[in-house]
Amino acid sequence: SRRWKLYQCLVSEQRLDGKLHVLMEGQWFAVTDTLVDAVDSYCAHLSSSPVSLPVSTKAEKEGDYNERFANTDPDHLLMLDAKIKRPGGASSGIEVCDVLTSDREFIHVKRKSRSSTLSHLFAQGSISAETFVGDGEFRDKIRAEIQKSVATDRQEQWLELVPSGGQEVVRSSYTVSYAVITPAKEGSSWLPFFSKLNLMQHGKRLENTLGMNVTMSRIDVSDSGGGGADGDVEAASACAEE
Repeated sequence: SRRWKLYQCLVSEQRLDGKLHVLMEGQWFAVTDTLVDAVDSYCAHLSSSPVSLPVSTKAEKEGDYNERFANTDPDHLLMLDAKIKRPGGASSGIEVCDVLTSDREFIHVKRKSRSSTLSHLFAQGSISAETFVGDGEFRDKIRAEIQKSVATDRQEQWLELVPSGGQEVVRSSYTVSYAVITPAKEGSSWLPFFSKLNLMQHGKRLENTLGMNVTMSRIDVSDSGGGGADGDVEAASACAEE
């Protein structure tokens, strides 16, 4: 297996002579002020999800969190975590989202661990949205999953949100919502710069190319063993460097 030096495992963001410098995988990068301003401006314009996202616990797995979250309001939240696979001959599985809301919001949840994890989160949101819009077979598979897993008397409300393969998708009525599980860090940005850059790239693709809406939220982490029922969410303006 590949061995890394301790220095290569460090991630740091420092301002030297007024310019942002980022240490990642053993290399320092100097970031131009123009790019920093563009990234911070984009993050600042994003709102948080209107849905109340419950606080997570330290040891809670993402799947367990998503299930608990969906169960807080079954009439308006549907868990679709890890259920839709291999649409249109894709070489790997694609999940439409972790939780679908009755307001056509695709919520993608990820616990923050490293930059690559967040990169996967942002890519998942844009790829699944693009597939949802352009692949009728994908939508038909989502509809089949709803018919299989949702009680008969509740199916229609969810099927209305997923056009069949031959129907048009009204893109502007859908929102891709990113939600990152991470405790607050006083005095610094909770989202690293390169993660914010990645968010901007995928977010602009969703907004400008696909015509969808985008939100960004932080899910707090409880120090206690039990999960909180009340939401503790920060808007993406918290991404901006303080």
